[in-house]
Amino acid sequence: MKLKDITSIKTGLNSSRMNDPTINYYSSNDIEFDLSHIVDSKIVNDEKYSVLDEYRAKQGSVVQSLISQETAQISAHNSGKILNQNFITFDFDDEKLDAKYLCYLLNESDEVKRQKYAVSQGSIVRKATPAMIKEFKVNLPDIQLQKDIGQVYALTLEKRRIVTEKLNIEEQLVFTEIKQLLKKGR
Repeated sequence: MKLKDITSIKTGLNSSRMNDPTINYYSSNDIEFDLSHIVDSKIVNDEKYSVLDEYRAKQGSVVQSLISQETAQISAHNSGKILNQNFITFDFDDEKLDAKYLCYLLNESDEVKRQKYAVSQGSIVRKATPAMIKEFKVNLPDIQLQKDIGQVYALTLEKRRIVTEKLNIEEQLVFTEIKQLLKKGR
């Protein structure tokens, strides 16, 4: 089956037409944050805010960067930000498709990676368009297996984030100690 058979895809707001500096846009840093905090994400139905609502990131929604091709589930931390034209959102029936599994499928699946590469455009940065992404062929296991795989994927990303944070802290401690040693050696 094709991705368009199980989900609808919507592109974010063309921000070049917006001149409001108070708008808080969703960014590439936000998608990386959400991907590393996916274990905490859950679907929440938010209240309406304004005419920009159709472009507002909603906690639990699945979003993909058209620049990095990374897919993540929106965290509470980034809920409410405006999605620009560099992002697409996926709407689907959560009784047929698990959000975390969709993130796994679009980020890690060899089947999808092959299709992304085959249709990607660009000589330096290869990327797929929303129309191309809709045509990706996917095989869906039953919903319980999707949930199990999605949860394992989320926990793996959470572990990666924690290990990376720990390594960064250890590195900072080592460099601080080296600076101290250099000061004493003068």
